[in-house]
Amino acid sequence: MTKLYWLLLGIALLVNPARSQQPQSTPRDSVARINSPLQQILDSLRQRPNLKGLKIKLQDINFETNSFRLTASSAVYLDTIAAVLNKIPAVILEIGGHTDNIGLPRNNQVLSENRARAVRDRLIGPGQVVAKRITFRGYGEERPVAPNTTESGRLLNRRVEMQFIGLNTEVVNKIYLRSGQTILVPLVYLSDRTILYKTGENDPLQEIPCGSVLRVEFADGRVQLIDCPPEQTPTTIIQQPPTVRKASQLYTQLRGAAGYMVGDRPNWTSKTDGYAHVVGFGGEGLVGYRLSNWFTVALQTGYWRWSTQVDYKESAEGPVQSQYFSEATQIPLFLSIPVYLTHSVHLTPEAGINLLMIKAGFDSSRESFSGLQIGYGGAIGYTTNRSKRVWTDLSLFYRAHQKATWTGQYGVPPMNYAGLRIGVGFLF
Repeated sequence: MTKLYWLLLGIALLVNPARSQQPQSTPRDSVARINSPLQQILDSLRQRPNLKGLKIKLQDINFETNSFRLTASSAVYLDTIAAVLNKIPAVILEIGGHTDNIGLPRNNQVLSENRARAVRDRLIGPGQVVAKRITFRGYGEERPVAPNTTESGRLLNRRVEMQFIGLNTEVVNKIYLRSGQTILVPLVYLSDRTILYKTGENDPLQEIPCGSVLRVEFADGRVQLIDCPPEQTPTTIIQQPPTVRKASQLYTQLRGAAGYMVGDRPNWTSKTDGYAHVVGFGGEGLVGYRLSNWFTVALQTGYWRWSTQVDYKESAEGPVQSQYFSEATQIPLFLSIPVYLTHSVHLTPEAGINLLMIKAGFDSSRESFSGLQIGYGGAIGYTTNRSKRVWTDLSLFYRAHQKATWTGQYGVPPMNYAGLRIGVGFLF
Protein backbone atom coordinates (compact mmCIF):
# COMPACT_ATOMS: atom_id res chain seq x y z
CA MET A 1 0.00 0.00 0.00
CA THR A 2 2.86 2.35 0.80
CA LYS A 3 4.51 1.63 -2.54
CA LEU A 4 1.24 2.40 -4.36
CA TYR A 5 0.96 5.76 -2.54
CA TRP A 6 4.47 6.83 -3.56
CA LEU A 7 3.86 5.72 -7.15
CA LEU A 8 0.71 7.86 -7.47
CA LEU A 9 2.49 10.82 -5.88
CA GLY A 10 5.31 10.55 -8.43
CA ILE A 11 2.87 10.46 -11.35
CA ALA A 12 1.15 13.60 -10.03
CA LEU A 13 4.44 15.45 -9.78
CA LEU A 14 5.29 14.52 -13.35
CA VAL A 15 1.91 15.53 -14.79
CA ASN A 16 1.47 18.91 -13.06
CA PRO A 17 4.71 20.51 -14.34
CA ALA A 18 3.82 19.44 -17.85
CA ARG A 19 0.49 21.16 -17.56
CA SER A 20 2.08 24.29 -16.26
CA GLN A 21 4.21 24.46 -19.40
CA GLN A 22 1.23 24.47 -21.78
CA PRO A 23 0.73 27.87 -23.49
CA GLN A 24 -2.05 29.90 -21.92
CA SER A 25 -4.34 32.32 -23.74
CA THR A 26 -3.68 35.80 -22.40
CA PRO A 27 -5.59 39.05 -22.90
CA ARG A 28 -2.72 40.23 -25.11
CA ASP A 29 -3.30 37.20 -27.40
CA SER A 30 -7.00 38.05 -27.68
CA VAL A 31 -6.26 41.65 -28.57
CA ALA A 32 -3.76 40.52 -31.20
CA ARG A 33 -6.34 38.23 -32.83
CA ILE A 34 -8.94 41.01 -32.82
CA ASN A 35 -6.62 43.64 -34.26
CA SER A 36 -5.21 41.35 -36.95
CA PRO A 37 -7.86 42.27 -39.60
CA LEU A 38 -7.05 45.97 -39.18
CA GLN A 39 -3.33 45.23 -39.34
CA GLN A 40 -3.86 43.16 -42.49
CA ILE A 41 -5.76 46.04 -44.09
CA LEU A 42 -3.06 48.59 -43.24
CA ASP A 43 -0.25 46.26 -44.33
CA SER A 44 -2.03 45.58 -47.63
CA LEU A 45 -2.47 49.32 -48.24
CA ARG A 46 1.23 49.85 -47.66
CA GLN A 47 2.04 47.23 -50.30
CA ARG A 48 -0.52 48.22 -52.95
CA PRO A 49 -2.69 51.31 -53.48
CA ASN A 50 -6.04 49.57 -54.05
CA LEU A 51 -7.86 47.46 -51.46
CA LYS A 52 -10.23 45.97 -54.05
CA GLY A 53 -10.16 42.18 -54.02
CA LEU A 54 -8.38 41.81 -50.66
CA LYS A 55 -9.85 38.89 -48.68
CA ILE A 56 -9.51 38.33 -44.94
CA LYS A 57 -10.72 35.15 -43.28
CA LEU A 58 -12.62 35.74 -40.06
CA GLN A 59 -10.79 33.32 -37.77
CA ASP A 60 -13.10 32.95 -34.78
CA ILE A 61 -16.47 32.44 -36.49
CA ASN A 62 -18.39 29.34 -35.40
CA PHE A 63 -21.99 28.27 -35.90
CA GLU A 64 -24.16 25.75 -34.17
CA THR A 65 -24.13 22.34 -35.91
CA ASN A 66 -25.97 22.31 -39.28
CA SER A 67 -27.18 25.83 -38.53
CA PHE A 68 -26.46 29.44 -39.35
CA ARG A 69 -26.93 30.56 -35.73
CA LEU A 70 -23.75 32.19 -34.40
CA THR A 71 -22.25 30.93 -31.16
CA ALA A 72 -22.00 33.40 -28.29
CA SER A 73 -18.21 33.71 -28.60
CA SER A 74 -18.50 34.40 -32.33
CA ALA A 75 -21.01 37.20 -31.70
CA VAL A 76 -18.59 38.86 -29.26
CA TYR A 77 -15.76 38.51 -31.80
CA LEU A 78 -17.89 40.14 -34.55
CA ASP A 79 -18.76 43.06 -32.26
CA THR A 80 -15.04 43.75 -31.98
CA ILE A 81 -14.59 43.43 -35.76
CA ALA A 82 -17.37 46.02 -36.17
CA ALA A 83 -15.44 48.40 -33.90
CA VAL A 84 -12.35 47.89 -36.10
CA LEU A 85 -14.32 48.61 -39.29
CA ASN A 86 -15.72 51.80 -37.76
CA LYS A 87 -12.15 53.09 -37.51
CA ILE A 88 -12.00 53.08 -41.34
CA PRO A 89 -15.58 54.08 -42.33
CA ALA A 90 -14.81 54.72 -46.01
CA VAL A 91 -14.10 51.03 -46.73
CA ILE A 92 -16.85 49.06 -48.55
CA LEU A 93 -16.83 45.27 -48.24
CA GLU A 94 -18.66 42.00 -48.88
CA ILE A 95 -19.16 39.10 -46.47
CA GLY A 96 -18.76 35.79 -48.31
CA GLY A 97 -19.90 32.43 -46.96
CA HIS A 98 -18.25 29.14 -48.09
CA THR A 99 -18.81 25.43 -47.38
CA ASP A 100 -17.16 22.09 -48.14
CA ASN A 101 -18.69 19.60 -50.60
CA ILE A 102 -20.42 17.39 -48.05
CA GLY A 103 -24.14 17.29 -48.83
CA LEU A 104 -26.19 18.54 -51.75
CA PRO A 105 -24.78 21.59 -53.60
CA ARG A 106 -28.14 23.34 -53.33
CA ASN A 107 -28.23 22.89 -49.57
CA ASN A 108 -24.63 24.09 -49.28
CA GLN A 109 -25.48 27.19 -51.29
CA VAL A 110 -28.40 28.08 -49.03
CA LEU A 111 -26.34 27.38 -45.91
CA SER A 112 -23.48 29.61 -47.09
CA GLU A 113 -25.88 32.47 -47.89
CA ASN A 114 -27.58 32.21 -44.49
CA ARG A 115 -24.25 32.16 -42.65
CA ALA A 116 -22.95 35.17 -44.61
CA ARG A 117 -26.21 36.99 -43.85
CA ALA A 118 -25.94 36.14 -40.15
CA VAL A 119 -22.43 37.61 -39.98
CA ARG A 120 -23.51 40.77 -41.82
CA ASP A 121 -26.57 41.18 -39.59
CA ARG A 122 -24.35 41.04 -36.51
CA LEU A 123 -21.91 43.59 -37.96
CA ILE A 124 -24.68 46.08 -38.83
CA GLY A 125 -26.57 45.66 -35.57
CA PRO A 126 -27.59 48.65 -33.41
CA GLY A 127 -24.66 51.00 -32.94
CA GLN A 128 -22.44 48.98 -35.28
CA VAL A 129 -21.36 49.44 -38.93
CA VAL A 130 -23.53 51.46 -41.37
CA ALA A 131 -25.58 48.92 -43.35
CA LYS A 132 -24.85 50.28 -46.84
CA ARG A 133 -21.12 49.58 -46.37
CA ILE A 134 -21.57 45.79 -46.20
CA THR A 135 -23.16 43.33 -48.63
CA PHE A 136 -23.22 39.54 -48.36
CA ARG A 137 -23.10 36.57 -50.71
CA GLY A 138 -23.09 32.81 -50.41
CA TYR A 139 -20.69 30.87 -52.63
CA GLY A 140 -21.55 27.37 -51.43
CA GLU A 141 -18.84 24.87 -52.39
CA GLU A 142 -17.78 26.76 -55.55
CA ARG A 143 -14.53 28.30 -54.26
CA PRO A 144 -12.53 25.80 -52.19
CA VAL A 145 -9.11 26.85 -50.91
CA ALA A 146 -8.03 23.26 -50.20
CA PRO A 147 -8.94 19.75 -51.45
CA ASN A 148 -12.18 18.37 -50.00
CA THR A 149 -10.66 14.88 -49.85
CA THR A 150 -9.40 15.31 -46.26
CA GLU A 151 -10.97 16.53 -43.06
CA SER A 152 -8.32 19.24 -42.70
CA GLY A 153 -9.07 20.47 -46.24
CA ARG A 154 -12.81 20.54 -45.62
CA LEU A 155 -12.21 22.48 -42.41
CA LEU A 156 -10.34 25.16 -44.38
CA ASN A 157 -13.15 25.35 -46.94
CA ARG A 158 -15.82 25.95 -44.29
CA ARG A 159 -15.14 29.63 -43.78
CA VAL A 160 -16.47 33.20 -43.77
CA GLU A 161 -14.41 35.91 -45.48
CA MET A 162 -14.42 39.69 -45.71
CA GLN A 163 -13.69 40.82 -49.27
CA PHE A 164 -13.00 44.51 -49.86
CA ILE A 165 -14.95 46.05 -52.74
CA GLY A 166 -13.45 49.54 -52.73
CA LEU A 167 -13.38 52.96 -51.13
CA ASN A 168 -16.26 55.41 -50.77
CA THR A 169 -14.60 58.59 -52.08
CA GLU A 170 -17.64 60.73 -51.17
CA VAL A 171 -16.65 60.43 -47.50
CA VAL A 172 -14.62 63.57 -46.69
CA ASN A 173 -12.45 63.73 -43.56
CA LYS A 174 -10.29 66.77 -42.78
CA ILE A 175 -6.74 66.66 -41.42
CA TYR A 176 -5.69 70.06 -40.02
CA LEU A 177 -1.94 70.56 -39.89
CA ARG A 178 -0.12 72.80 -37.43
CA SER A 179 1.19 74.75 -40.43
CA GLY A 180 -2.38 75.96 -41.17
CA GLN A 181 -2.94 73.67 -44.15
CA THR A 182 -5.76 71.15 -44.56
CA ILE A 183 -5.87 67.75 -46.27
CA LEU A 184 -9.24 66.41 -47.51
CA VAL A 185 -9.28 62.60 -47.57
CA PRO A 186 -11.85 59.76 -47.73
CA LEU A 187 -9.79 57.41 -45.50
CA VAL A 188 -7.88 58.36 -42.38
CA TYR A 189 -6.57 56.25 -39.48
CA LEU A 190 -4.93 57.46 -36.28
CA SER A 191 -2.10 55.26 -35.04
CA ASP A 192 0.15 55.91 -32.03
CA ARG A 193 2.71 58.16 -33.71
CA THR A 194 1.44 58.75 -37.26
CA ILE A 195 -1.72 59.68 -39.17
CA LEU A 196 -2.36 57.37 -42.14
CA TYR A 197 -4.57 58.48 -45.02
CA LYS A 198 -5.56 57.90 -48.66
CA THR A 199 -6.63 60.71 -50.99
CA GLY A 200 -8.33 58.45 -53.55
CA GLU A 201 -9.23 54.90 -54.57
CA ASN A 202 -5.94 54.24 -56.38
CA ASP A 203 -3.67 56.61 -54.46
CA PRO A 204 -1.00 55.16 -52.15
CA LEU A 205 -1.31 55.09 -48.38
CA GLN A 206 0.54 58.06 -46.88
CA GLU A 207 1.72 58.87 -43.36
CA ILE A 208 2.19 62.10 -41.43
CA PRO A 209 3.97 62.32 -38.05
CA CYS A 210 1.39 63.07 -35.37
CA GLY A 211 3.43 66.04 -34.20
CA SER A 212 2.60 67.82 -37.47
CA VAL A 213 -1.19 67.42 -37.01
CA LEU A 214 -3.42 69.66 -34.89
CA ARG A 215 -6.74 67.83 -35.19
CA VAL A 216 -8.78 65.50 -37.40
CA GLU A 217 -12.44 66.14 -38.25
CA PHE A 218 -14.21 62.98 -39.36
CA ALA A 219 -17.02 62.88 -41.91
CA ASP A 220 -19.53 61.84 -39.22
CA GLY A 221 -18.84 65.03 -37.24
CA ARG A 222 -16.40 63.62 -34.66
CA VAL A 223 -13.33 65.76 -33.87
CA GLN A 224 -10.09 64.21 -32.59
CA LEU A 225 -7.47 66.55 -31.11
CA ILE A 226 -3.95 65.22 -31.62
CA ASP A 227 -1.99 65.35 -28.36
CA CYS A 228 1.52 64.71 -29.60
CA PRO A 229 4.77 66.74 -29.33
CA PRO A 230 5.36 68.72 -32.54
CA GLU A 231 8.03 67.38 -34.87
CA GLN A 232 11.18 69.47 -35.12
CA THR A 233 11.50 68.80 -38.84
CA PRO A 234 8.20 69.48 -40.67
CA THR A 235 9.82 68.38 -43.94
CA THR A 236 9.20 64.77 -42.88
CA ILE A 237 5.62 65.00 -44.21
CA ILE A 238 5.51 62.41 -46.99
CA GLN A 239 4.50 63.70 -50.43
CA GLN A 240 3.19 66.95 -48.92
CA PRO A 241 3.30 69.14 -52.09
CA PRO A 242 0.88 67.10 -54.25
CA THR A 243 -1.63 66.31 -51.50
CA VAL A 244 -1.72 69.19 -49.02
CA ARG A 245 -3.77 72.19 -50.02
CA LYS A 246 -5.71 75.03 -48.47
CA ALA A 247 -9.23 74.53 -47.18
CA SER A 248 -10.59 77.30 -49.47
CA GLN A 249 -9.22 77.32 -53.02
CA LEU A 250 -9.07 79.48 -56.10
CA TYR A 251 -9.99 77.64 -59.29
CA THR A 252 -10.82 78.17 -62.95
CA GLN A 253 -13.20 76.35 -65.26
CA LEU A 254 -13.55 76.16 -69.05
CA ARG A 255 -16.75 74.90 -70.61
CA GLY A 256 -18.61 74.56 -73.88
CA ALA A 257 -22.38 74.87 -74.19
CA ALA A 258 -25.36 74.64 -76.53
CA GLY A 259 -28.63 76.54 -76.05
CA TYR A 260 -32.14 76.25 -77.46
CA MET A 261 -34.61 79.15 -77.64
CA VAL A 262 -37.62 78.47 -75.41
CA GLY A 263 -40.97 80.18 -74.89
CA ASP A 264 -43.05 82.21 -77.33
CA ARG A 265 -40.28 84.19 -79.06
CA PRO A 266 -41.33 84.67 -82.73
CA ASN A 267 -39.08 87.73 -83.06
CA TRP A 268 -36.11 85.43 -82.46
CA THR A 269 -37.19 82.16 -84.08
CA SER A 270 -39.50 83.09 -86.97
CA LYS A 271 -38.06 82.97 -90.50
CA THR A 272 -40.57 85.53 -91.75
CA ASP A 273 -40.95 87.96 -88.85
CA GLY A 274 -37.77 87.48 -86.82
CA TYR A 275 -34.12 86.54 -86.85
CA ALA A 276 -34.71 82.78 -87.41
CA HIS A 277 -32.47 81.74 -84.49
CA VAL A 278 -33.25 78.46 -82.72
CA VAL A 279 -29.99 76.84 -81.56
CA GLY A 280 -26.84 78.65 -80.47
CA PHE A 281 -23.39 77.57 -79.30
CA GLY A 282 -20.90 79.15 -76.97
CA GLY A 283 -17.91 78.83 -74.71
CA GLU A 284 -17.41 80.22 -71.22
CA GLY A 285 -14.61 80.64 -68.74
CA LEU A 286 -14.87 81.43 -65.06
CA VAL A 287 -12.72 82.07 -62.02
CA GLY A 288 -14.09 81.02 -58.66
CA TYR A 289 -13.24 80.74 -54.98
CA ARG A 290 -14.35 77.94 -52.68
CA LEU A 291 -15.65 79.49 -49.48
CA SER A 292 -16.21 76.00 -48.03
CA ASN A 293 -16.97 72.47 -49.16
CA TRP A 294 -20.57 73.55 -49.92
CA PHE A 295 -20.42 77.16 -51.17
CA THR A 296 -18.50 78.75 -54.04
CA VAL A 297 -18.58 82.17 -55.68
CA ALA A 298 -17.48 82.66 -59.30
CA LEU A 299 -17.23 85.34 -62.01
CA GLN A 300 -17.78 84.12 -65.55
CA THR A 301 -17.61 85.47 -69.09
CA GLY A 302 -17.65 83.95 -72.56
CA TYR A 303 -18.98 84.14 -76.10
CA TRP A 304 -22.32 82.95 -77.56
CA ARG A 305 -23.22 82.90 -81.25
CA TRP A 306 -26.55 82.40 -83.05
CA SER A 307 -26.21 82.31 -86.84
CA THR A 308 -28.79 81.71 -89.56
CA GLN A 309 -28.86 81.88 -93.36
CA VAL A 310 -32.17 81.50 -95.26
CA ASP A 311 -32.41 80.99 -99.05
CA TYR A 312 -35.54 82.35 -100.73
CA LYS A 313 -36.73 80.54 -103.90
CA GLU A 314 -39.84 80.63 -106.06
CA SER A 315 -39.90 76.82 -105.98
CA ALA A 316 -38.01 74.03 -104.29
CA GLU A 317 -35.99 73.29 -107.44
CA GLY A 318 -35.70 76.91 -108.58
CA PRO A 319 -32.69 79.18 -108.20
CA VAL A 320 -32.06 81.29 -105.11
CA GLN A 321 -33.72 84.66 -105.52
CA SER A 322 -32.25 86.24 -102.42
CA GLN A 323 -30.50 85.30 -99.18
CA TYR A 324 -31.25 86.44 -95.66
CA PHE A 325 -28.40 86.37 -93.14
CA SER A 326 -28.65 86.97 -89.40
CA GLU A 327 -26.07 86.67 -86.64
CA ALA A 328 -26.49 87.41 -82.93
CA THR A 329 -23.58 87.26 -80.48
CA GLN A 330 -23.53 87.64 -76.72
CA ILE A 331 -20.60 88.42 -74.42
CA PRO A 332 -21.85 87.75 -70.87
CA LEU A 333 -20.44 88.89 -67.54
CA PHE A 334 -22.21 86.90 -64.83
CA LEU A 335 -21.83 86.27 -61.11
CA SER A 336 -22.70 82.72 -60.02
CA ILE A 337 -22.92 81.05 -56.59
CA PRO A 338 -22.73 77.22 -56.82
CA VAL A 339 -24.31 75.57 -53.77
CA TYR A 340 -23.44 71.87 -53.34
CA LEU A 341 -26.33 69.78 -52.06
CA THR A 342 -24.04 66.71 -51.89
CA HIS A 343 -20.35 66.20 -52.55
CA SER A 344 -21.13 66.18 -56.31
CA VAL A 345 -24.60 67.69 -57.03
CA HIS A 346 -24.97 71.46 -57.10
CA LEU A 347 -27.54 74.21 -57.74
CA THR A 348 -26.13 77.41 -59.23
CA PRO A 349 -28.08 80.70 -59.34
CA GLU A 350 -26.49 83.31 -61.63
CA ALA A 351 -27.13 86.86 -62.84
CA GLY A 352 -25.35 89.59 -64.77
CA ILE A 353 -25.28 91.58 -68.02
CA ASN A 354 -24.71 90.74 -71.69
CA LEU A 355 -23.31 92.76 -74.55
CA LEU A 356 -25.63 91.71 -77.42
CA MET A 357 -24.60 92.42 -81.02
CA ILE A 358 -26.79 91.71 -84.06
CA LYS A 359 -25.89 91.77 -87.74
CA ALA A 360 -28.72 91.11 -90.22
CA GLY A 361 -29.79 91.81 -93.78
CA PHE A 362 -30.55 90.54 -97.26
CA ASP A 363 -27.85 89.63 -99.77
CA SER A 364 -24.94 92.07 -99.44
CA SER A 365 -26.91 94.66 -97.48
CA ARG A 366 -26.24 94.19 -93.76
CA GLU A 367 -27.06 96.31 -90.74
CA SER A 368 -25.37 96.04 -87.33
CA PHE A 369 -26.47 97.24 -83.94
CA SER A 370 -25.69 96.39 -80.30
CA GLY A 371 -27.06 96.83 -76.81
CA LEU A 372 -26.94 95.66 -73.19
CA GLN A 373 -29.15 93.00 -71.64
CA ILE A 374 -29.77 92.11 -68.01
CA GLY A 375 -29.81 88.35 -67.59
CA TYR A 376 -30.48 85.85 -64.83
CA GLY A 377 -30.97 82.11 -64.51
CA GLY A 378 -29.61 78.99 -62.90
CA ALA A 379 -28.24 75.51 -63.39
CA ILE A 380 -28.28 72.07 -61.81
CA GLY A 381 -25.15 70.03 -62.33
CA TYR A 382 -22.98 67.09 -61.35
CA THR A 383 -19.27 67.44 -60.58
CA THR A 384 -16.81 64.53 -60.59
CA ASN A 385 -13.61 64.30 -58.50
CA ARG A 386 -14.18 67.68 -56.88
CA SER A 387 -11.57 66.93 -54.21
CA LYS A 388 -8.85 66.55 -56.87
CA ARG A 389 -6.95 69.20 -58.82
CA VAL A 390 -8.76 68.46 -62.10
CA TRP A 391 -12.47 67.67 -62.34
CA THR A 392 -15.35 67.69 -64.82
CA ASP A 393 -18.80 69.22 -64.59
CA LEU A 394 -22.05 68.53 -66.50
CA SER A 395 -24.94 71.00 -66.09
CA LEU A 396 -28.42 71.76 -67.40
CA PHE A 397 -29.03 75.52 -67.40
CA TYR A 398 -31.66 78.17 -68.14
CA ARG A 399 -31.17 81.88 -68.83
CA ALA A 400 -33.68 84.68 -69.27
CA HIS A 401 -32.71 88.10 -70.70
CA GLN A 402 -34.57 91.36 -70.55
CA LYS A 403 -35.20 93.52 -73.63
CA ALA A 404 -31.95 95.07 -74.79
CA THR A 405 -31.15 98.78 -74.54
CA TRP A 406 -29.96 99.65 -78.05
CA THR A 407 -27.50 102.18 -79.35
CA GLY A 408 -29.67 102.62 -82.44
CA GLN A 409 -33.34 102.82 -83.25
CA TYR A 410 -33.98 99.08 -83.23
CA GLY A 411 -35.54 97.07 -80.47
CA VAL A 412 -35.57 93.36 -79.73
CA PRO A 413 -37.82 91.56 -77.24
CA PRO A 414 -36.45 89.47 -74.34
CA MET A 415 -34.72 86.17 -75.19
CA ASN A 416 -34.84 82.98 -73.12
CA TYR A 417 -32.91 79.80 -73.77
CA ALA A 418 -32.01 76.55 -72.02
CA GLY A 419 -29.30 74.06 -72.75
CA LEU A 420 -26.43 71.81 -71.72
CA ARG A 421 -22.89 72.73 -70.80
CA ILE A 422 -19.82 70.60 -70.14
CA GLY A 423 -16.75 71.92 -68.38
CA VAL A 424 -13.32 71.05 -67.01
CA GLY A 425 -12.08 72.69 -63.81
CA PHE A 426 -8.58 73.24 -62.43
CA LEU A 427 -7.38 74.15 -58.94
CA PHE A 428 -4.65 76.77 -58.73
